[in-house]
Amino acid sequence: MGIPEDSVIVHVDKMASLKGLKPGVCGRRCDYLIVTCRNQRICAVFVELKKTLGHNLSDGMDQLRQSRPLLDYLHSVCRIHFGGSEKHGMAVRYWLIGERTSDRIDKQNISMNRPWRIETHVDIRVAAIVSNVVGFNELWSGT
Repeated sequence: MGIPEDSVIVHVDKMASLKGLKPGVCGRRCDYLIVTCRNQRICAVFVELKKTLGHNLSDGMDQLRQSRPLLDYLHSVCRIHFGGSEKHGMAVRYWLIGERTSDRIDKQNISMNRPWRIETHVDIRVAAIVSNVVGFNELWSGT
C-alpha cells in the first residue's frame, strides 16, 4: 500500500542462500525487503510476517537481524555494476507484523490501542504491530 513506483520488493524467503556463508548463518531471514530511494538516500524496510504476536518476539527479530547481510550484499553488487559511492548511505527500518495477538492472556503485550511498539534487539530497533494493512509511510516512519 502506497509503495513508491521506483521501489524494489524482494521476497526474501524465496531466495537461495548466499554462497560462502556457513550453514545456519543467516539461514532464517525475513519475508520481504522493500528498497526505494528517498531524498537521494537508499531506504530499506525489512518485514517479517507472523500469524500471532505475543510476549516473545525474539524469533521474528532474529530473522530480521539475520537479513541485513542480504541488503549489504545487494548494495555492493549494485555499486560495482552501476557505479556510485557510499556517500549517501542507507537508512534501514525493521518491522514485525502480526495478523493477531496471541489468544493467551499472559502473552498479550501488544495493545490494539497503540499503533506499534518499538523494541531493541541486539543492535537493531524493531517496530511490532498487529494489523492486516500497513501503509508504506507508516512502515517508514515507525522506527
